[in-house]
Amino acid sequence: MTTAPALSPADQVAACGVLVKALPSDRIPMVGFFWRAPGAPVDDPPVWPEVRRAMLVFLRDQGVEAVERGWDAIGLFGVHRLAGAVRADACGAIILLYPRTVVAISANEFVTERAGVRQTHRDVPNRAESVPLWNFRSY
Repeated sequence: MTTAPALSPADQVAACGVLVKALPSDRIPMVGFFWRAPGAPVDDPPVWPEVRRAMLVFLRDQGVEAVERGWDAIGLFGVHRLAGAVRADACGAIILLYPRTVVAISANEFVTERAGVRQTHRDVPNRAESVPLWNFRSY
């Protein structure tokens, strides 16, 4: 039996981009996360279209670098298989990105920034319970 050749980092990023683009553009595709515009009142509508766009911009601008440093679909786009983003210990770096920008990527950390405040995200500690966002199914 032969194994399929591994995808290049660029091909992995392209595949993730296709899957993110296939997510609904008009509603958050999982439970547990209510993205709002920075400083917006609680009754403002979610900003899922902007979150989705931020994911695609990240893939375009920094996705290959992240994959080359060892980040995979769970590390980037993981959510808890049953609870979605309610379980932050199962969330990937990009799920928690908006409205910040990535300023540094290493093999085990993402550093993000918003308004001069930096935050570090490390790899998903609960990987066994995570699935990529596009595989999340509400039961």
